[in-house]
Amino acid sequence: MTKGVFERTLVALPPRAEQTRIANQLDTLLTRIQSCNDRFDAIPALLKRFRQAVLEAALNGAFSENAVEGGAPRACISSIASVGTGSTPLRSNAQFFASTGTPWITSSATSEAIIQRASEFVTAAAISAHRLKIYPKGTLLVAMYGEGKTRGQVAELGIDATINQACTAIRVDNAKALTAFVKLALQANYLNMRELAEGGNQPNLNLSKVKEFEIPLPPLDVQTKIVRRVEALFALADRIEARANAARNQAQCLSPLVLAKAFRGELVQQDPQDEPASVLLQRLAATKPAKAKASRGRPRTKTQELFATPEVVKPDATGLSDGMWAAPDVVDEHAVTALLVAVLKAWGGPMLQMQARLAAVLCLQPRQMAAALPAKQAAQWQRLVGPAADPLPTQVARLQPATDSAWRKALLGMRARGDLVEEGSGPQATWALGIGAGQIKTAGWPEGRAGWVVAYLRAHGAEAILPLLETSTVEFVHARAA
Repeated sequence: MTKGVFERTLVALPPRAEQTRIANQLDTLLTRIQSCNDRFDAIPALLKRFRQAVLEAALNGAFSENAVEGGAPRACISSIASVGTGSTPLRSNAQFFASTGTPWITSSATSEAIIQRASEFVTAAAISAHRLKIYPKGTLLVAMYGEGKTRGQVAELGIDATINQACTAIRVDNAKALTAFVKLALQANYLNMRELAEGGNQPNLNLSKVKEFEIPLPPLDVQTKIVRRVEALFALADRIEARANAARNQAQCLSPLVLAKAFRGELVQQDPQDEPASVLLQRLAATKPAKAKASRGRPRTKTQELFATPEVVKPDATGLSDGMWAAPDVVDEHAVTALLVAVLKAWGGPMLQMQARLAAVLCLQPRQMAAALPAKQAAQWQRLVGPAADPLPTQVARLQPATDSAWRKALLGMRARGDLVEEGSGPQATWALGIGAGQIKTAGWPEGRAGWVVAYLRAHGAEAILPLLETSTVEFVHARAA
């Protein structure tokens, strides 16, 4: 599109008052849509944690009515299964690989729960020359080598196949254990299995380590009940995931639909008392655009000086006394200013406005931070912050952060003094500290809370905590006008 075509393009122009109503309504709706999408984005991680919790509960006896005190007896893999491996035929021999033949599986295939196909096939000559063993359907495979998360993964053969030396094949003796139960036990111990790897730049497992690996081994009837219970809960998680994905796809279509509706004039009510758009056009036509001065030489850009923000390290909570981070009874705009400065100091550089608002609201409303933390960390947080971090009774409503006048006054003051440097727009807009912010005192509860919260956000990301917060808080975090 040329400049001329662009300038001659006609667009709908409602009255100015209606433009304001449309913009305000769009801000509200798009913020809610973003909040909805954030919650959908967090569901896969939550379901992953749920599945892992199910596996751990199954092996800890939570699904057994007659759980043995101290847990079920343990057995090494070699005592309940035959364990073997494979090899890689010479690539230089054209008679060893073909487009059809016996499937040959590598460790990369263990990313699938059940392996139903192979990408490579070996011939009878390769099987004979390298003494490859054909493992039957139902054999479990454990990846011994592999980059990233591959090592330690468990899969089940859905076809008869040979394997390479990067896999361990486990054929369970079903008179001693159920294949499905052993598979669940190995999946639950994925991280423990990975820790057994040895080596330099790329640690690997070996056959003896897999053979000696121990798993709990309850009676066969208990194994059967555990497998059924786990499969039922996994099926529930699969259904939730499918529905969430379908809903997420629909939610992602909402923004363009809302924008289209807005510019068709269908989003807000029209008011006949508004000044007609034709009058606005006449006023615009009568105003001559100011001509820009021609500059000589190299153009100069004015940059705002930033305050060098040293990284604040989260203190060792064990050495601090109870109530060390208790805030004053009345948190005014000066206290909020100190808190926001402490957050940006702890971050150590320009920070996304969304993340800064999230960190600030968690510091100012420590109850919400405590609700998102694991039990042990939540107890430390409550000890240091004091009663303000204790949960409220269910019938008590929390203060809506977006209506807090102290927050707005703090932002207005920082902007007016140049303590807050704002860059960019939309979701990528950032906040940083201006040079004058170095004079604001942040010692005490602001730095303590900010250091803790920022360290948590760096480690887990905003996505880990947003789904656990109330809708009004999430809307405040995403509000561009906040």
